[in-house]
Amino acid sequence: MRLKKKVALITGATGGMGRAEAKLFAKEGAFVVIAARKEELGKKLVDDIMEDGGTALFVQLDVSEQEQWAEAVKQVKEQFGALHILVNNAGTNAPALLPKVDMDIWNKVFATNVTGTLLGIETCAPLMRASGGGSIVNIGSIGGMTANFSTAYSSSKWALRGVSGSAAYNLAG
Repeated sequence: MRLKKKVALITGATGGMGRAEAKLFAKEGAFVVIAARKEELGKKLVDDIMEDGGTALFVQLDVSEQEQWAEAVKQVKEQFGALHILVNNAGTNAPALLPKVDMDIWNKVFATNVTGTLLGIETCAPLMRASGGGSIVNIGSIGGMTANFSTAYSSSKWALRGVSGSAAYNLAG
C-alpha cells in the first residue's frame, strides 16, 4: 500500500481518468477526496470505494471557483487534518477552432484547464506544506506538446505546462 494514510484530493474524479485514479489511490491506501461538480456520481464513487474497504469523501467543486476551492480544502482539513496529494485532473476539451474561435468557449476552457489548476495549487499548497509536503500532479495532454485541432484546448494545455513549471520552481523546497 504505497499511499497508506496519505490524503489525496482528485478533481474531476467522477469521470474516466479521475474515477480510475480515485479507485487506484484508495486501493493503495489513500484517503481519497472526490472533488467534482456532479454530486450524485461523486457520492456513488465514495460508496464504491467504501464498499471496497477504502476511505473517501465527496466535496462539491467547480475548479474555476475560488470560493469552492476554499470550502473544499476546509472540508479536507476538518475530515482528515492533512493533504498530501493534489491531482488536477478536471478538464474540458470543448472545441474552439481557428479561424473563428468562439471566445465564450475559449474562456470556459481556460477557466477549467488553466485557472482551475492554478487556483487548486494556490489553495491546497498551504495545507500540503503544513502536512509535511506532498505531490501536485497536473494532468496535461499530448495536445500541450504537439498541438491539435482545438485551438482552445491545445493552447490551454501548453499554458498548463507553464503553470506546472512555475509551481515547481516556486513551491519546491
